[in-house]
Amino acid sequence: MKPCSRKRKRIAWLSLGLLSDAEARDLRSHIETCEGCRSYLAEISRVNQRLEAVKAPDDIRASADFHRRLARALRAEAPRPFWESLAAFLRARNPGWRTAIPALGVIAVAVVAWTLLARRPVITAPRPGAAPAAAASAKGVPPPTLANYMAAANHSLDDFDALLTREGNRKSARLAVYTASLLEYGDRRE
Repeated sequence: MKPCSRKRKRIAWLSLGLLSDAEARDLRSHIETCEGCRSYLAEISRVNQRLEAVKAPDDIRASADFHRRLARALRAEAPRPFWESLAAFLRARNPGWRTAIPALGVIAVAVVAWTLLARRPVITAPRPGAAPAAAASAKGVPPPTLANYMAAANHSLDDFDALLTREGNRKSARLAVYTASLLEYGDRRE
């Protein structure tokens, strides 16, 4: 019978005597009701007793070769950067040119698409107190935008009034004006 997976570590700590009294008491009450955890505790306790019975000599010294092998093994286990892992993966698969060239092409297209889509237009707001001439059109009159109206009003009320007067006096293109009644019944101005 298997022990409870969430209790294994705590059972091992119990066998080593590393749990607090309250934790040990709670775990022992669980072990009394669970056959799998009870057999796991007995097995771990036997292993711990055998390990404690063995006394290692104090005069053991590791050779230089052991240290070199240990350092090499530790370096092999160290996490590698992503690019090194990718290169090792590709070397192991030996893709060849027939696979590598299309893959590089797909990567290049993805990078170009990302750079084109990542560009965003830069919008600059007029400085408070700046004259509306900063956004002037070809004639020197600023286009009728909310930002230009606000800039003119912040600069002076006279500039704002002059801008509104110019816009009011400007001739606009004649556009046909349609109302709902004309669209519904047609043009009856005969």
